[in-house]
Amino acid sequence: FPYRLRHVNGREFWIHDFAFTAGEGLNLDIQQLNDTLQDAFVHIVKGDAENDAFNRLVLTAGLPWRDVALLRAYARYLKQI
Repeated sequence: FPYRLRHVNGREFWIHDFAFTAGEGLNLDIQQLNDTLQDAFVHIVKGDAENDAFNRLVLTAGLPWRDVALLRAYARYLKQI
């Protein structure tokens, strides 16, 4: 849910409130994965990481975004072979 805030000087800020539901019958502890998830989210938004299905590994396997990027690279390499 996006919320727009406007400062008296005219500058705008946005707050995005996210709700997560675990699919595929997974029982996830979001609080335990909070730092890893936030780090991945920030790097995806900044463009440092890609936004694709590999990012599910951040939640399902608890992998940091850099490990996911490495697995993505391996998958592309294997596809070329």
